[in-house]
Order: sequence, then structure tokens, then C-alpha cells
Amino acid sequence: MKPTLNNPVVRSGARCPFFPTGDRVLVEKLGAAEEMVSSIVIPEKEQAVSLYAMVVAAGPLAMDHLRDMGIGIGDTVCIGKYSGVVWEWRPEGTLKFERVDVINVKDIYGGVELADKIASGEVYIDLYKEADGVERHRFFQLVDEKEAA
Repeated sequence: MKPTLNNPVVRSGARCPFFPTGDRVLVEKLGAAEEMVSSIVIPEKEQAVSLYAMVVAAGPLAMDHLRDMGIGIGDTVCIGKYSGVVWEWRPEGTLKFERVDVINVKDIYGGVELADKIASGEVYIDLYKEADGVERHRFFQLVDEKEAA
């Protein structure tokens, strides 16, 4: 189930009682696979921290920045190692805690799906003249001529 702007959820389907404001983004870190070295299991606390996360929700200002970056809700992104604050809660009727991270939109370094879209040619980068007259690089989606008509 993909999260929406009005109903952010985590992968378990539990409702998150927190919604980011301003330029904050709610992400759920993706778990690292169990690591083995010559048939010896490396303990979880000794493994490297996963820098990949799924975007769960975003504040109003962050949505504009994410749109400019070509990233949407539900996309996998790369974030900084020490960025953000952890938010934990226990959904009603369960014993397990859910965990998400609240980060600044500037702590997002790139998107996995965006790289795939650029490689396949669905998205391209070009100069765009802003209202203030400054030219900036933007992401554009390739529009099918049949859909445009």
C-alpha cells in the first residue's frame, strides 16, 4: 500500500500518529540484510547503518522540494548517516513498536527510482527559466505524444 499525503502509513499498515510540517520528511529506514563473513553471522549492532529509506510522508514545503528533485512518496532514497530524529510509537492492540525517522528534506542525497527513470529515458534534465529570470536545471518527464493530444 502506497502512503498518501493525508494518510501516511508504514509498511506494516499501522497508522502513523505523526505528520511532518514545513521542510521535514518522514522516512522509514530499510533494514539491512543479514551479513555473513565466511559462514559467521555478523551481529546486527556491528553491521553498517543502512542509508536507504522509504519516503512515508512530507510536509508542505518538503513536497515542493521533493517534486523538484523528482522524488515522490513511496520512493526509496539515500539519506545521511546521522540525519534526523527517531519517532517511535506502539500501534493500538500490538506489542511491537513502529519506528520512523524525521529528517530535513536537504538530508536526502538522491533517489533509487529516479536513477532508474533517468537510465530508461522516462525523465530527463534540462534548463528551465524561472519567474525571476534565473535558469535552473529541472527534472522533466517524457510526455507521450498520444497522451498529450
